[in-house]
Amino acid sequence: MKDLLNSLFTPSQVASINDLWEDEDCHLLIHKQVGKKLIEEKELILDQPWEQVLNITCLAEFASSDDERVNAASVIYWGKDKIDVLPWVTEYAYGDNYNEKELGYRCLLSLSFFYGTLEHRYQRHSAPSPDFYRNVGRAMFARLNMRGVAVHFDQWEHFFQDTFCC
Repeated sequence: MKDLLNSLFTPSQVASINDLWEDEDCHLLIHKQVGKKLIEEKELILDQPWEQVLNITCLAEFASSDDERVNAASVIYWGKDKIDVLPWVTEYAYGDNYNEKELGYRCLLSLSFFYGTLEHRYQRHSAPSPDFYRNVGRAMFARLNMRGVAVHFDQWEHFFQDTFCC
């Protein structure tokens, strides 16, 4: 986090932030300010993607806990190296490749970043509807004991769309 702060703020601002960090009640406020700065700068610092995503998810006012913010950040962080995040229900929901976590992550990422593709596949290729993926995603997060993400699934979907998409 120290390197991230140094790359975003002036030395005097970093000193003020460090002073505030001593008060645990200020941690979320600091993460929110870093998240806002990252969005304003629209520049990713490539050697610190986890810290950036975590700070940005702290801006989600609807999140009910820090654990929920960490879980949501882990979805984005997981998807950063994937070439294809679209959920293939037959691949991840059945048989040898059954993976609740991967299916839930893929549902949320696809709805957030590739909604148009899901809608096109539904309309033109008889694929499951976006609502189907939304329900599957909620169910997977609930089964993984990520209840906050499950309950706020729609809000996380829209938060990711609004924050990371143009």
